[in-house]
Amino acid sequence: NGNHQLAVPESDHNDVTSICSGSTSSSKQSNTSYGTQLSQHLRALAEAEEREKQEKKLEEEENQRAAAEERTRKEEAKLQRRQLRDEKKQQEELRQEAERLKAENDHLKRLQRQADEEAER
Repeated sequence: NGNHQLAVPESDHNDVTSICSGSTSSSKQSNTSYGTQLSQHLRALAEAEEREKQEKKLEEEENQRAAAEERTRKEEAKLQRRQLRDEKKQQEELRQEAERLKAENDHLKRLQRQADEEAER
């Protein structure tokens, strides 16, 4: 039948028990040690992933800030160019107006001289 038992002499019984319990005990220690190492490793991995996530987030924020600063600089430069263009246009209009007034003034002086000369005759 299937109920075969190993016959161990009584004197060896304690030795077998101590060997078995010893190996079980050291196996438990080994498993506990392995479990602790695994936990520490997983915790370190999770911390590293969290740091990486934070670094990426900071990098993205820095990139967004830099992009916003660049947009602001470009907008300011565009505004300055527009103001400069407007100022140049205004200066040109003033120059043309001054030229026109001078020509009108010169014409009026000529007319006045002619009138004075006519009056002297």
